[in-house]
Amino acid sequence: MGMDRNNYQIGIYLEKALQHKHLTTKELSDLSGVDITNLRKFLINESSPSLTTIKKIAKALDMDYEYFINDSYYKKKQTKTSIDNELFDMIDETNEINMRKAYKGINRIINQSYNSASATGKKEILEYLYHVMTIDIYKVIYNEKNESNSNRGGTKHHGNG
Repeated sequence: MGMDRNNYQIGIYLEKALQHKHLTTKELSDLSGVDITNLRKFLINESSPSLTTIKKIAKALDMDYEYFINDSYYKKKQTKTSIDNELFDMIDETNEINMRKAYKGINRIINQSYNSASATGKKEILEYLYHVMTIDIYKVIYNEKNESNSNRGGTKHHGNG
């Protein structure tokens, strides 16, 4: 197989590198000469760069290109670690902005994982997400609505008495 194949999924790696280097996709585009639209697609694994493009990105970031093509990130379960340590640290019910950032981060990781999976893997991911949506998330929303209705009922009763 040729060195310049087009099937590298670099989203998680690229996002980490941008965070570490404190760069935006626009800045990386300017430094690397890679179109910003393509960089955004690489970030969510909607598109895969060639090895030549990866080398341009790595050079612009002053990094070893192998960082982007090595599967050890998934093998060492660092995806889970990054969710636990970075995103869940942002979750604080008094800070809506950080909760939205955590939600967006989790959503990006789901997109990256989905876009990196085979057709069989995508089906499994969809089945799991369907289960989570219809059971687990529904319970949270249902419980909140019941608590809200109970509190409103008590407030109305208290106000009338």
